[in-house]
Amino acid sequence: MRRLAGQDPEEGDVNLVGLLELLIRDPSGLWECFQQHFPEDTTKAQRTEGPLPIGWEASACKRLLGEDRRLLISVAQRTVHFASNRVAHSVPEVPVKTTFDDLDQAIDTVKEITEKYTRLLFTKRLRELDPLHRAGNDNGLYGYVLQLSKGTDLLDEMKRRKLQDGWKDIFLEPWASREDIERPLGDTRPPSRMASGV
Repeated sequence: MRRLAGQDPEEGDVNLVGLLELLIRDPSGLWECFQQHFPEDTTKAQRTEGPLPIGWEASACKRLLGEDRRLLISVAQRTVHFASNRVAHSVPEVPVKTTFDDLDQAIDTVKEITEKYTRLLFTKRLRELDPLHRAGNDNGLYGYVLQLSKGTDLLDEMKRRKLQDGWKDIFLEPWASREDIERPLGDTRPPSRMASGV
């Protein structure tokens, strides 16, 4: 989470905040993709844009991108704080204010925003390749990007590739006991380093 959603990525990190900032600087071609996949976002953006001057679509895109950037930073902040102080620097006396609900919300938000912009960027690329594809000059790239844009379910991919027996056990291994699941985990703080015996 620290690398994906932190505001100070290290060189070479895959960083979702950085991607959104890159798109804010140049949102060209994204408005039509927002309209296609997220029409409720475009309707909201048009309402808040006020009078529509020339080039308003870029401004509206920047607003939508900025909202998602702020949301991502907001939900990830407590997780990033926890990871930076408690995990990365191994300081067990740092008070933990992060709950499992905070962690779940951050993970869900990163997942949703990643899926959203993956869909938008694939759609943008397909729109760019469409004229070449229609002319027969895309060297199969259109079909490749189209296939990637459909997404992949990891378990289905494992079955399709007929991976060796036993590999699927990784997915089926229980992650918690029934007693753990029945506890009110959403309001529970993660265990301290000392309490976990690590």
